[in-house]
Amino acid sequence: MKQVFVVMAAVPLIGLLLLVGCGAPDGRPSTSQGHAGAEKHARAHEDTSKQEAPAVPEGGYTLSVAANSLGGGQVEVEITSNVPGTIEVMAGVAVAGQKPDDPYIGVSQKVIVRDGSGKVVLDTAELPSGEYEAEVDFYPRWGFKDQESRRTGIAERLHSSVSITLAGSGEAVRIVSTRMRQLPLGISVDCW
Repeated sequence: MKQVFVVMAAVPLIGLLLLVGCGAPDGRPSTSQGHAGAEKHARAHEDTSKQEAPAVPEGGYTLSVAANSLGGGQVEVEITSNVPGTIEVMAGVAVAGQKPDDPYIGVSQKVIVRDGSGKVVLDTAELPSGEYEAEVDFYPRWGFKDQESRRTGIAERLHSSVSITLAGSGEAVRIVSTRMRQLPLGISVDCW
């Protein structure tokens, strides 16, 4: 039993001695590729690990949005972009001209944009009637979804919007906004 153990323990040692003694000047085993082959392998490995950022398009990276009322309280939001790869954006329809301290009246949803194109249908039936903005925003903090898009190096938010008129619920935006301002703090209305 001890003899088998000694032989088994000696096999890795013998293998190591054979590798060191194979004629490679630095102690690594030589291959049929030789030194030039090893350099070629190292360059190929560098090429895949250090891919360069894509060339920035003239005018920079952009988003654009188009909105179409489909009837029945549905709005189709189409997104196009020149950002390569896959990104995630926030697309929505919100009352035009809202200020930061106004009650938010609108709907929004995250949308995947692959190879420059994305689409979502938003339910706007419960929104009040009025003038709206269909908007799309890319936030680099969470919007990159693959290595190709990350390599762009985009560091700032991208934004696009277009105006759209909605018949909505028939109620005026002004009335809904006033009613929402009168709600006690901490109470929200889920449909807006």
